[in-house]
Amino acid sequence: MDPTKEGINTTPHNMDLRGDRLYTSWYDGGVKIHDVSDPGRPELLAWWRAPRRWSFWTAQYATDEFFVASSHTRGHYTHDGAPFAFPNRASSGIRRR
Repeated sequence: MDPTKEGINTTPHNMDLRGDRLYTSWYDGGVKIHDVSDPGRPELLAWWRAPRRWSFWTAQYATDEFFVASSHTRGHYTHDGAPFAFPNRASSGIRRR
């Protein structure tokens, strides 16, 4: 994987820890929720990404129903982004790479 801005930039940043859940954004790698009740073995609960279209700046707990993430158009670090709301629950459709 190419970690440069020309590649798929996947650095975790601007996280939010709420109870046993860690909400993370990964630039071009999407947003994730991890169960960190055992910090030595974090478990990926949910992952959403559209790396060719969006790049995420932050992921934050909002309510027990959803979490929010701010984004911008991939490759255009401008104000052309959008706010997103995601279900605050585990997802069964996680593809691991």
